[in-house]
Amino acid sequence: MFGRLVRIGIDAVLVSTALAGIKRTTGLTPRQDLDFLSPYPEASYLTKLLVTKYLETGEWFLDYASSHAASSGWFEDSKGKKGGGWL
Repeated sequence: MFGRLVRIGIDAVLVSTALAGIKRTTGLTPRQDLDFLSPYPEASYLTKLLVTKYLETGEWFLDYASSHAASSGWFEDSKGKKGGGWL
């Protein structure tokens, strides 16, 4: 049971990180008017708060992974190089 919860948590962070990457590369963001999810204003406020925190977790993890990759020596900054391919 505990292993399943950990797996779901890791999957949730990975999806949130993918959404953060989409936001940074394309500028697309989820809709902010989540009033259609619930007829109750309190539930709508709570839903907005939870979605915002969920997406901020993905932003944080993307920042952390990017800074760790940049300082690891395994990656280099390819901005300014000609070609722009993978190799």
